[in-house]
Amino acid sequence: MRTTYTLLIAVAFLISPRPAQAQSSSIATMLDQRGSISVIKDPNSTYQTALFIGNHVKAGQIITTGSDGYGKFQVQDGSTFEVFPDARLISTAR
Repeated sequence: MRTTYTLLIAVAFLISPRPAQAQSSSIATMLDQRGSISVIKDPNSTYQTALFIGNHVKAGQIITTGSDGYGKFQVQDGSTFEVFPDARLISTAR
């Protein structure tokens, strides 16, 4: 009986979706935003999408700020970083 129970638990872990994998492409989440801040999702493009609090940035995307822009981001390990006016930052995974 114990062997059957152990096998059932092991199978459940193997087939259950893992939230960490679903978020693995997200590098940072915006916590605070002021002024103009956007993201270029495709490095081969110049098209910018506005960023707002709660938005996620993925690896390879470019964060840009205008002359009045500021953003504070939190990465997966809980640490934070800030982006100040007239900046251009490429997000990368460790």
